[in-house]
Amino acid sequence: MRAILTALAISFAAATPALAQNNGLPTARQSVVFVKTIAVRGVECDLLERWQGAALYFQAGQEMARFDEAEQLEIATDIELLSSEMTCDDTALVAWTQGAAPNIEREMLPHYLTGYRALAQLPEPPAEFMALTDNAAGLAAVEAKIAGLQAGGGALEGGLDWTQFDARMRTGATAIAAAVAGDESAGFTTQEARRQMVHIADVTLLWLQDQAEDE
Repeated sequence: MRAILTALAISFAAATPALAQNNGLPTARQSVVFVKTIAVRGVECDLLERWQGAALYFQAGQEMARFDEAEQLEIATDIELLSSEMTCDDTALVAWTQGAAPNIEREMLPHYLTGYRALAQLPEPPAEFMALTDNAAGLAAVEAKIAGLQAGGGALEGGLDWTQFDARMRTGATAIAAAVAGDESAGFTTQEARRQMVHIADVTLLWLQDQAEDE
């Protein structure tokens, strides 16, 4: 999902020219600052739903982890400064969230919902995952939303169709469950698998709560 973060950061930089460098494009560091700030302020200002903010914050955090420890501290300071300066009626914030929200749903939500479904439908879902979720009640709503997204058409990340995408997510869910149980041969460390599993559950549950509150 790195591509969407880059695109979102570019769109924010375009709305805030003074922040953009590198021939009008944000640097990798600026991208993290932009997206993490928007993730927090967008939710605080009721411009993003909670699941959207959580998804953006986590993915930007993955990018932030690529920097060394000293730079991460500097980035955290930059985020704090930008957050303190950004009011809820900030033109760039409002324009960015209004323009980006549909893209976040189209490009990010399928990952979480199909990942959640794949984990929930494993023959033996990880006990930690089951403890985080309301499987019976939540899965029906997830299935209905996935069906709606499928009906909307369009290619998914990597140009995959829904059958291919679902197969990839189920393979990933199997690998995550194996790594959580201690088998790291499928490409995940136990720590990374647990972090991904908890994040999928957290974002999906926030999405379910946001939908319930909108009804």
